[in-house]
Order: sequence, then C-alpha cells, then structure tokens
Amino acid sequence: MKYIPLRIWKLSRSGHLRLVFDLPDNPPADHVQLIFAVRSPGVDEWYPGASVVQQHEFKVSAGKTAGSYIVDIHFADLEWHNGRWNVYVYIDADDNQLVFEFKFSVKQRRYLYAHVRQAHLVGDTVMFPYLTRHRTLAFLYREREWYDSPWYQKKELAATAVYRLFRRHFDKQRIWIVYEKKCARAQDNGFYFFKWCMENLSPKERKRIYFVINPSSADYERVKPYGRNVLKFLSFRHYLYCIAAEMLVGSETKMHLSPWRSRPAYTKHKLVKTMTFFLQHGVMALKRTDEGLGATGYHPSNYFLVSSEREQQVITEHFGYDVAHVPVLGLARWDALQDRSNPTAPTILLMPTWRGWLSYSSDEEFLETDYYQGYANLLNNPELEACLAAHNATLLVCLHPLFLHLQHLLVT
Repeated sequence: MKYIPLRIWKLSRSGHLRLVFDLPDNPPADHVQLIFAVRSPGVDEWYPGASVVQQHEFKVSAGKTAGSYIVDIHFADLEWHNGRWNVYVYIDADDNQLVFEFKFSVKQRRYLYAHVRQAHLVGDTVMFPYLTRHRTLAFLYREREWYDSPWYQKKELAATAVYRLFRRHFDKQRIWIVYEKKCARAQDNGFYFFKWCMENLSPKERKRIYFVINPSSADYERVKPYGRNVLKFLSFRHYLYCIAAEMLVGSETKMHLSPWRSRPAYTKHKLVKTMTFFLQHGVMALKRTDEGLGATGYHPSNYFLVSSEREQQVITEHFGYDVAHVPVLGLARWDALQDRSNPTAPTILLMPTWRGWLSYSSDEEFLETDYYQGYANLLNNPELEACLAAHNATLLVCLHPLFLHLQHLLVT
C-alpha cells in the first residue's frame, strides 16, 4: 500500500466531509475515485475486486492547482454499516491501477486528538475520523452513546488542564489504576487484585490504588465500600487520575478505560504511553490474538501475566515478549474459587468466545453467519435436550459481553 499526504480535511457536525489532496503524475480526475470500504474478515488490504462487507465510491474533482484533487461527501445521504471504514484513493489510468491511503502529519494528528470532529447522522448514529495503526485515515460509524454528550468532553478537557497545572503533584503520587471490561464490571482478575490490595497493603500503599467502574453497574456495590479508592467511570476524578497514572493494571486492554471509540482523545492519547500490567481474563493457548495483544500489536503491555510455564512459552514464542516481562503468577480470581458443584444436579457452562468481525453485526447479518448457525443448531438439538434431562443437568449459556446485543437471537 502506498501513502499520500492529506492537505485539508473538514468534517461538519451535519456530516459533510471535504478532502483536498495531491497525487503524483497528475492523473485525470475522471480516472480517480475515493473509496470507503469495510473489508471482509481476513482481507488485509483493499484492492479492486477485494472482498468487502460494504463499499461506497465517490467522484473526485480537479483542484485549483495541477495535481490537486477535491472530493465532497455527504454522509447523511448514504447507508452505512456499523464498524470501521477504511479510506482509499483508487487510480485506474492507462492499464495502471494504483491504490493510496492518506497519511497524517504530526500536526494533523495533534489536531485530530485535540478536537471533537464527529458527525451526528440519522437514526441517532455518529461517524468520526480516527487513525489506524499505520497512522492513516479511517472512519468509525456506530450508534450514538450517552458519553457522546459535550458534557463529558468538557470534563475531559478540564481534567487535562488541571493535570498540566499540577503535574508534579500528581506524578509524585505514583497512581495505579485498576479496571475491567469497559469499566462496567467488578468480577474478574482486576477486581480480585484490587480487593487483595485493599485488604493487605498498608494505608500509604492503598491510598494510591484506584478501581474504575460505572456506578450504574450491577457490580458497583462490590467496590462501593472502598470509598475514595473507587473512581466513577467518566467522572472528573476518573479522567484526571487516568491521565496522571503511573501504571494501569487490568484484565482488558487499556482502551477499556476510556469512552468506547469516541472523540476527543486526550485520555486515550495519554493511556497509550502509560505502563501497563495485563492481568488477562483467561488462559491464552489456541486463540490468535497476537495482532492486538502482542508486543508489537495494537495494544501491547509492559507486563503480560500468565498462569503457567506452558502459557509463558506461548506468549514469548508467538506474542513477541521476553521472559522477564511474562511473569508466571496465576489468575487473581482463582483465589476466590469455590467448589459449589452438585453431582445430583450438575450444571454445564457454555461460554462462546468473541469474534471481532461480528461485534457490529446487525440481526440480519448475524443470522447468516456460521457462528450463529453452529450454536443455534447445538442449542436446539433434541439430543442435547434429552441428554440434559437424562442426567438432571442444566445448561447455562453465557455470551461474551460484546455479543450481548445479539443474545435474543441465540438464546431463547
């Protein structure tokens, strides 16, 4: 893939996008297209005829100077698929096909991180720009969330300003932030690590360790007794202490500590540079997640906790970490395990794992997948029902949190 600089980009709240850019060799404008595409799973790069979930093509006009091009897009006039949209410039001239992506300059990246550039579209949806791992332009389309309110954006800006004014004071505190998935739970390794710290460390050590959780969470009562050591998700203290943190300790990637895919990104930008101790939320063995969690992946950690020497071998050989940063310590939540089994009425727990390419699926799209067909056939199999009845057993199905919006289709 080749890259070109983006001279100008403007996005209005109503969804009008203007891009101005230059191209080498000055091809005719009618041979140039701008492509917005959601790639199919397993397709690494877009090219003519590539497998895509959805795609839009836009005409490009010649600019005022030679080699300059302009494209205007009205997001509100089109249908969009939930998820990430990559942006490409496609040139088809004289049997020579070229594909480019827009590379952001340092100044443009700072502007993107510092400003809310988010289009509010029909159906209570939003679309906004972000940078890929290669620092190229892409867009995210999703339903509008409660944290898209300007009120939270103002709090984030205020927390950033306060930290800059009193940076020395906050840095001396050496703050640790503990968290779990989307800061909405207190039941995994993050919570049990935090609980152990609160019950075993000295008051001086406890003072600098905080757990972040949404106060509307069903698990909030579990951490409420720890008072000021609990930070309410998206409160001013949450933003401030995350920006000031020395280390993050969690069972998820650090992106779960901030609003899920939103703008502006002051907190996200700071979290990327903060030391991270990854507690995991399961034992890593067969699932390929090195692209995201690996040492050179999207969300690398400084320390990657594992449960055994065998798991340590998996992480060092396939995720790119050295042994010194992959301690064998076990999972914190195992300390709280209790045997509550009942041999006369056994319970079987079925927990289908996550598939990233299904996270933004509509009901109709999900019903067409092999994932749905396989589990639906299993759960509706008369032989399974007969087997459970014969053994007086109960089957509990627990979907991944990012699939809960689809549970009405799979579990009846």
